[in-house]
Amino acid sequence: MRRLKKFPLLVFVCWITMTILYTCFVPMKLRQELKDLKTKLNEQHANYTNKLKLALKTVEKLKDHVKWNIYGMNRKTPNIELVNSRDIEARDTQIIILVTSHIANKNRRDSIRVNWGDPSKFTKHTRLYNGEATYKVYFMTGYLQNHIGNASLESTIHKDMLIMNRTENYWDLSRKFMLGFLWSLENCQFDYLLKTDDDVFVNIPTLFKLIHKDPFVLKHKDRLYAGHMYEGLGPHRNNFSKWYVSKEEWAPKNYPPFAPGMAVILSRFVIKKMVPYFDWVKPFKLEDVYIGMLVNYANVSGVGIRKPVGVEFYDNLQDRRYCGYSSRVIAFHKILDNYCMTFLTNNSMK
Repeated sequence: MRRLKKFPLLVFVCWITMTILYTCFVPMKLRQELKDLKTKLNEQHANYTNKLKLALKTVEKLKDHVKWNIYGMNRKTPNIELVNSRDIEARDTQIIILVTSHIANKNRRDSIRVNWGDPSKFTKHTRLYNGEATYKVYFMTGYLQNHIGNASLESTIHKDMLIMNRTENYWDLSRKFMLGFLWSLENCQFDYLLKTDDDVFVNIPTLFKLIHKDPFVLKHKDRLYAGHMYEGLGPHRNNFSKWYVSKEEWAPKNYPPFAPGMAVILSRFVIKKMVPYFDWVKPFKLEDVYIGMLVNYANVSGVGIRKPVGVEFYDNLQDRRYCGYSSRVIAFHKILDNYCMTFLTNNSMK
């Protein structure tokens, strides 16, 4: 025990002895050389550390490049990207719901978040399908300099916004959904994707029922394209129409079947097949029609294009004050105030 107590003292004596020997017997020149060598080694270490950090950043960029090309996309416009990708909380779920939203429409996004966009309100409906009926809502916005500060803060808090570095021009909606589809494929595991708008009420229990009980959906569950399908509809050739399309943009008399943007439902497999046909340079300007074109280009074997049964998708363009609930309606457009959104959500929860 006494020996152990003396051990620290012996170490101290040895250290003092070595210091004296080094000072007295090691030449000054050699000591300077050793000091210079130590400085040089420290500089090399710092240099290698910086190079390693730079290499890691390069690897991250290469990983992003590989991700963008996973699905065979010819990405000719690399400047189209998300400005807040680090904020977004990716989640695996059965249904991804992508909501097109103007960056200034925070009130609409908040209304959705506390109403039908909150999965905790529908836990009993999830249990009806053995916990398999789940969903997650994300908002797709553009970029405006005078709104990006507030939007960035909102993104940090909620972690559910896909902010694209493009304008909020109406004709950029096609790029917005393409980026949203790609992000969902690359970051989330899901079976279905519903694309909608921020002025739409989505009836979550009725959506669950469609996915889990509808015979057509069950038959085509991995090859589904559903919505309020239009068939045989052609482009507007009137120059004064907002939706005017020239023959240079689309020559045929009719469009392929398409669902309006208020509610478009696609299975993951169909979206993967669409991606190689994304035109980032000059996409067709009507985003809902363009989705139908992409499904047509993909030529998915056995794709099921589901037509609505009754009034499943209600487009309320006549009386904006009307706010009536129906359990048969999957999506209700156009909802412009929180009172109506709350009223419809509360009725759907019963």
